[in-house]
Formats: sequence, C-alpha cells, structure tokens
Amino acid sequence: CNECPNCKAITQGDHPDVIEIDAASNNGVNEVRDLIDKVKYAPINAKYKVYIIDEVHMMTPEAFNALLKTLEEPPAHIVFILATTEPHKILPTIISRCQRFDFKRVDEHDIISGLEYVLKEENVEYDEESLEIISKLADGGMRDALSILEQCLAYDRHLTVENINKVYGLLANDEKIRLIKLLLTKDMKNVLKTLDHMMSLSIDLKRLTKDLIDVLKDVIIFKNTQDLSLLFVLHKSDIQQIIPYILVEEAFEMIDIFMDA
Repeated sequence: CNECPNCKAITQGDHPDVIEIDAASNNGVNEVRDLIDKVKYAPINAKYKVYIIDEVHMMTPEAFNALLKTLEEPPAHIVFILATTEPHKILPTIISRCQRFDFKRVDEHDIISGLEYVLKEENVEYDEESLEIISKLADGGMRDALSILEQCLAYDRHLTVENINKVYGLLANDEKIRLIKLLLTKDMKNVLKTLDHMMSLSIDLKRLTKDLIDVLKDVIIFKNTQDLSLLFVLHKSDIQQIIPYILVEEAFEMIDIFMDA
C-alpha cells in the first residue's frame, strides 16, 4: 500500500524483517549456515521475515546445498526471494522448489514516459529525440536509462542529441550514412581518415558497428516496403540521403561483414 509503517520502512530500507543479502560477496557455506541459524527467529514487526538473496547465481554449489534443506521445508514465517540475471546457473534442485517470475525488458515507450516525468519534475529542457536515444542505449533497463540521463545532465543541463553523442561517443545518423556511402565507393583513403577522426573523438567503435547494422536494416526495410513508419533509427531526411546509393544486396553483404566484426 506504501502507506502503512511496514511499507514505509521497506521503502526507506530499514525494515528489520526484510533482509537483503548480496550473494556475490556472501556466497560460501559459512554465510549460508549463519543465515539458516537466524531463519528460525520470528519476525519483529511484519507477518513474514523476507530474505532477498541478490545475484544468487554467484553462490557456490556447496552453499546451495546447505540452503536446500531450508528451501524444502521453510518455517511458516519465512519468504525467500532469489534474484538473478542468470537463472541457467542455478541448480535445478533449487529452481524446482521456487516459484519463478521472469521480468521482461521495459518497453522503449515506457522508458521515454518515465524519463519525461523525471525531466518535467526537475524542470529540465530536453529534445524529444534525445529521449529516444537514451531509451535505445538503456536496452530495456529503466535504472540504466536514469543513470545515462544523470550523466548527460551532469555534462549539460539542456538535454540534446548532440550532448548525448559527445558523452557516449556516438555518431549522428548523417555521419553514419556518410561513412556507409564512403564504404560503398571503396574510397579506402577517406574511410581510414574518417575512422582516424572518429578515434580522436573517442567514438565507441563497437557501438558504431551495431549502429551501422541498424541503419542498414532500415535501408532494407524501406527498400522492400516504402513505409517510413516501419523504420527503427532512420528518418525521412536520412532515407533520402542513402536509398539512391545502395542496393539491398549490398546492404545485406555489409550487415554480414559488420556482424562478423
């Protein structure tokens, strides 16, 4: 409810019956035995005592086995929450005794809405397109989106595409298209000069490779559909710059090479 004393204490992080354990640094048998010893004590304020074990995949097999007995027959007042990003690393004997909830990536539109709310509350000016870039960089993680936003605002209180590109070593669509057109002309001298210039600006080359694949995918989609609404990264002005100069076959060939790279 977020109103009662229990909820407020959990939100503030000081509830005596909600205990969070980081399995990355407490992953041995001794730590688990210490936890099991405390499990038998009744909760102080709440109906249940809740143990949240974060990064649970980091626990050793011996520690898992020590915990198994308690998971099989937990006291009535105990709830274990095992959190992980790598469920395949957890022993099947543990998984079979759990209720599993998979959290999906946050939708890009929801991330943008969340960022808009924060920026309005903080009275920060921003460009619409900059939020789309942050949501793509966050790759489905709201926490990552907020971290990226914070870093960009530390650089400049006005959130713009240009500032995000500077902070994260990204290129604007115009520059990506220019590079693809240079590659198509097989002008190695200017391609190398361009790459050298990018390196001097600390452009993230892994990210650039992924971004070029995204541009080429949009080229293939537009060539086959003529529908701007189906595109992911390119706008109408971008399409006009690249479409007349590239064949679908060339785009596919480039994507293969970039994916290998």
